[in-house]
Parts: sequence; C-alpha cells; structure tokens
Amino acid sequence: MNKYTVASIIVLLILAGYGWQRLISYRPVDDITQAKLNLGNNMAAVKEPPAIGAPLPAVPNDLEQAKQLLVGFWQSSDDLKTVLNYQIDNTVIEYTSSKPTSTGTWKVAISSDKKTGQQALVLSLTKQDKTDNYLIVNLSKTNLVYIQSGQGGMHSFNKIP
Repeated sequence: MNKYTVASIIVLLILAGYGWQRLISYRPVDDITQAKLNLGNNMAAVKEPPAIGAPLPAVPNDLEQAKQLLVGFWQSSDDLKTVLNYQIDNTVIEYTSSKPTSTGTWKVAISSDKKTGQQALVLSLTKQDKTDNYLIVNLSKTNLVYIQSGQGGMHSFNKIP
C-alpha cells in the first residue's frame, strides 16, 4: 500500500468513528428545544421561545382580537414562495408561487394546561380531514410565529399589507 491509501483509510476511520459517536449520543429533543434549533436566523422575531408553562406576553389574551389579527395574507419567512390566506369565514388557502395549492379550515382556541392552569393560544388547521395544532408564540399585526404540536417545528410569517 502506498502512503495515499494509508492516509485515506485513516481519514475514513476517523470519520466513521465521529459518525458512530454522533449516532449513539443522539437523543430526541422536546418541542421548545427543537423550536430553538429550527428558528435559526429568525431569532429577531422571537427572542426566546417560552418555557413550558410560562405566560405568553406576545399573544393576545382576547380570542376575538386573535381571530382579527390572523385574518389576512401571511408570507412564510422560511419559504418566501409560501403564503397563507386566513379568511374571515375560517377558510385557509395555501399558495405556493402565487398558485393555490391547498385549502382547509382554521380556528383559534385558548387551551389550558391541566396541571398548571396556564393558558395558551392554539391554532388548529384542518386540511383533507387531517387537523394539525400549533402553539402560537407570537401574534401581532405584522408577525405570526407558531410551534407545531408534536413535531416541534417553528414557523414564522410576516403579514402582507
């Protein structure tokens, strides 16, 4: 064997060892930690996702106000081609590259934690008989940020005037 073959084998062994170490040290993360990881460069929108059970000051306490704030067009901060249109009749239309790609219904509710009594604003989206629930982290006239329940992905949107 020449010196390049030996060097290549050593590099492969090192990379395999590193990969094995990462694999055995993997552990699932909770929704909040995953949200921090997914948020990336959008940290300006939400300084810190809330701790479990913490009050959500960036979310309106009034359900009617939350519904009014949601109505309109919201462009994804992660994928600028994606726009959601929350309509007053609780219909939601998803657009990709300005073309409607799916429709469904939406509703907002205030949910209470059974143990702590803390309240949170929850957005439910139903498309094709499948309902996904999202914990709203930030809702204002210009920003919408929510965490997908069970999957932990954080989604950030800016309102289109």
